[in-house]
Amino acid sequence: MASGFDAPRALARASVVNVLTSATLALGLSNDTLMRAVALFDGYSNECPPHESDVLPWVAAASIRVAAKECVSPRAVCRQVGVELGATSRENFESWEQYLRESFAQEEVTVCTHLRCAWFAWDVVHLPHLVHASSYLAELALLENQLRPVPAITVAEACLAYACVLTGHDLAPPCEEDPAVALAMHVLSGVHGTVTEAWKHGRPYAATVKYLSCERGAVAALPAVIL
Repeated sequence: MASGFDAPRALARASVVNVLTSATLALGLSNDTLMRAVALFDGYSNECPPHESDVLPWVAAASIRVAAKECVSPRAVCRQVGVELGATSRENFESWEQYLRESFAQEEVTVCTHLRCAWFAWDVVHLPHLVHASSYLAELALLENQLRPVPAITVAEACLAYACVLTGHDLAPPCEEDPAVALAMHVLSGVHGTVTEAWKHGRPYAATVKYLSCERGAVAALPAVIL
């Protein structure tokens, strides 16, 4: 899901986001925690010179622990994140936690928060397939570099609008007429198409595995609709 002027770095970031998604699922953490963790990681990597990439596994691990408000042990996040990203030592892990906590403010109102509000505003809470599909798209949105600067409320509205397209629900929310939402929907359709193709070729993303489960209605298997 590379985009922007630094494609290799965007691809590396997508790999980290995928590991963070898998780790939060394994650790039983919420989607909000995942989004706060990605925001913390992005805050650091925006200021990080490329040659410091060797510390990024521990920054990613520390991001989850800070985002989860320390409700998971350092050992657990290091095992789920740091080791997965190829780190071999936990040296200075605590200092990364402290640095992230002090340097980057956490945004409590995440895309998931706005998405929950949209479910009630559009009266779709009783439609679990649509709820799961929009949640799935919100996690996919984390992978895409183009959506990083887009306001969370716009991404949330795009997720629900595109989820309607994917699931065949005949909803025509007014936000679809918003050019910013329409652009975000277009980006989401491309991300979903890429992730679907990866799954078909035996390379499923963490969000794909999560949303292929029966309780989530297997929404990750929905055919992509390219806008």
